[in-house]
Amino acid sequence: MTLYVLDIDEFSRALAEDLLKELECPVCMQYMVPPIKLCMNGRNICNKYRESIQCCPTGKAEFLGTRNVALENIARKQKFPCANRQSGCLQLFSIVHIAKHHDVCVYGKNKMPVASN
Repeated sequence: MTLYVLDIDEFSRALAEDLLKELECPVCMQYMVPPIKLCMNGRNICNKYRESIQCCPTGKAEFLGTRNVALENIARKQKFPCANRQSGCLQLFSIVHIAKHHDVCVYGKNKMPVASN
C-alpha cells in the first residue's frame, strides 16, 4: 500500500479549491456570499437568485427563511479568485476586497487598451 502525503501548501490549495466548490451557487454558478439561504433539503443558494425562483433547482424542495451561517462564516474567511481568472488574473481576494479589485483588474473586459489612430 502506497501512502501519499501532501505537503502543507498542497493541502491548503486543495482545501481552498474544495471550499470554493461548496460556495458555487447552483443557479448562477457564481460564488455565494452572505446571506446564503437554504432549502428544506439543506442545499444552498445565493441570495441574489433566491427571490426569483420558487423551489431549489437541485432537489426541487421549498426554500426556508433560514441562512447557512456556517457556510457564510467560511465565505468570509475564504479567498476568492478574480472573475477574470480565465483571462489571466491569478490574484485571490476576500469577499470584502474582490469587488474593488474587479473595478480595476487589468484583465477585465472593459480594461483593454484602445487603439489610437
